[in-house]
Amino acid sequence: AEASVQINTCKVVNKISAMALGNKGLVETELTGPGIVVIAVPCPTTELHEIELNGNCLYVNGDFAVARFGDIEFRVEPAGSSILASMLSGNELVNSYYGTGKVWLYHSQPYYKFMDKITGSKQ
Repeated sequence: AEASVQINTCKVVNKISAMALGNKGLVETELTGPGIVVIAVPCPTTELHEIELNGNCLYVNGDFAVARFGDIEFRVEPAGSSILASMLSGNELVNSYYGTGKVWLYHSQPYYKFMDKITGSKQ
């Protein structure tokens, strides 16, 4: 990263549910300030999809989000209108992104995790 970019690695996920159920760690990396940053992603860049949010919500069923930019809040929520509806649908919880900004997603995440297990490498 350029010197004008501040890198903070102590931003603690403020909800235990996000950490435990959303497959997120206690610490996230936060980048602020103007400048250029190189980010390593676990897939070819052609497989990244940029979703723009304008005060609305994006529901993601799985750990497909690579990064988020802007004023985006992350939550883990029931997939249905109630816990029972979520359980009956087979998708109890979803990762939710609220606000204004961008979320980068990649759809081939299960493939790369599977290949890492087989080859013992990290993408």
